[in-house]
Amino acid sequence: MQPQYIHIPRNSKCPCQSGLRFKECHGRLGDSRTSEDLANAKAILFNRKIAIEHQRQKQQGLGPAISSHTSNETRVLKIGSKEITLPKDQTFLEFLDTYTEHILSSEWWITECEKPDEDAHTVVKWHRQQALQKSRLANIKKGFQLIRFTGAMEASARFAYDLYCLSVSNEVQQLLIARLKNAEQFPGAMQEISVAAILLRAGFRLDFEDETDGSTKHHEFTATHIGSGIQYSVEAKRSEGSINRIGRLLSSALRKPTRHPRLIFINLNKECKDNADFMHLASQTESQFKRLDSQPASASLPPAYVICTNNPWESRLDSIEYPTGGLIVYPFRMPDFLELKRGTLRQLINARARHAPIEGLMRSIMEHSVIPSTWDGQIPIFAHGLAPRRFVIGEPCTVTNADGEVSGILLNAIVSENEKQVACVVQKSDGTHGIGSTHLSEEEIIAWKQHPKTFFGVLNNNNTIPIDGDPLELYDFFYIQILKSSSRDRLIQDLAGSEEGSSLESMTFQELASKLAERQANHLLASLQYDAPL
Repeated sequence: MQPQYIHIPRNSKCPCQSGLRFKECHGRLGDSRTSEDLANAKAILFNRKIAIEHQRQKQQGLGPAISSHTSNETRVLKIGSKEITLPKDQTFLEFLDTYTEHILSSEWWITECEKPDEDAHTVVKWHRQQALQKSRLANIKKGFQLIRFTGAMEASARFAYDLYCLSVSNEVQQLLIARLKNAEQFPGAMQEISVAAILLRAGFRLDFEDETDGSTKHHEFTATHIGSGIQYSVEAKRSEGSINRIGRLLSSALRKPTRHPRLIFINLNKECKDNADFMHLASQTESQFKRLDSQPASASLPPAYVICTNNPWESRLDSIEYPTGGLIVYPFRMPDFLELKRGTLRQLINARARHAPIEGLMRSIMEHSVIPSTWDGQIPIFAHGLAPRRFVIGEPCTVTNADGEVSGILLNAIVSENEKQVACVVQKSDGTHGIGSTHLSEEEIIAWKQHPKTFFGVLNNNNTIPIDGDPLELYDFFYIQILKSSSRDRLIQDLAGSEEGSSLESMTFQELASKLAERQANHLLASLQYDAPL
């Protein structure tokens, strides 16, 4: 895509910041002004669209986008082949408050709500507790609450969000809904939905097995990585807080027949007081897997990717003090997977390539763990009116310096988190540039932390070398820069004299770029090691 293809509606404001409508300014028929300011304005509009999509993916993951539009006083939300009509000012989190009831049926929900706590279904208990907790908050704002979730709020919203993610991509099977309604079968069914949602947000497509066929054992579903086409047979298990069950759960999952490499999820569901407690749990879990691997009876077990998660909020429903959900990845009988953690840079690169979908899945679990609060990927603080958006590239702003106020169109800016300030470069009305700064509010700092790359309205992939990052981060930095700026002939020239010198002509542009990026990263790593204090 190129900036010149951006469509500007004729009745919208002209992007040159004149204040006139486009058809009255640069969009006038026969207007010969094809000035640089309009070209720059179009480029900014183009970059804003890129920034919004970047924010949306960061909030919603790599699966289908939340699809909704507003009309008059309503919002129409598309979920698969169905549409739901909602109040126009309802937030996504408010929608989730009622979505579980929508899926499980209002009749069933009302019946469960009439039961006392000791007899009510787990999701109804969560809903009751989080509703009571919200009613106790004195500073609730209509539409959005800048509060920390309690365990009950987290459990209720996360289950509804996982249900929504599955519903968008796959019809929720009636047999699965029946299992969700069954109090005893609910934990296992919830785990299957959680795993399905995790994979969908990581860019996989799902094909479910026929649950009505009880004649054979089979895995839950097949997950296809959309980018590579690689397929995995997926199992979803819960240990219900028992460490001793973990080995048996894994052994049982490994003995099922499959057609594809195995991907096994186990929810530990173990209460952890803090992150140190979780690290102890991770050590115990790994010991269980190693014990299973060492048993003679396990000699015939196949390899598998084992991913363990933990939902500490389920055991702390009334508290806001619980550690974040943890992630444990154990490559059962996959020794080459360990090269993702150690080895030469080339070994790291090759290991990541061999296990790319799983490496991406691990990254997605960590990056897409927060439930969205906006419909379209806007920064929540600004979207919900908790702070004005004062600093957008290409828009007017006012800052101060030693000479007083400086007003103009924002060209560039940088945030100093420690000082809670933003430094800006603006273009003044006379065409000259001015530099100034101003303080940021607590809400603006929160917004910047959530989306540092798009805080100023455009995507800022700054070119700072990640010297504190791991070797793969350095390699990725150089690889991207080379792809942007080099040519195949230049790469062959730069790599001349290397060990691969005689085979350079047969390499693709991407292979050459990879070789040079590896060399540059290794040189910098050696330099950093040499300069490190003794």
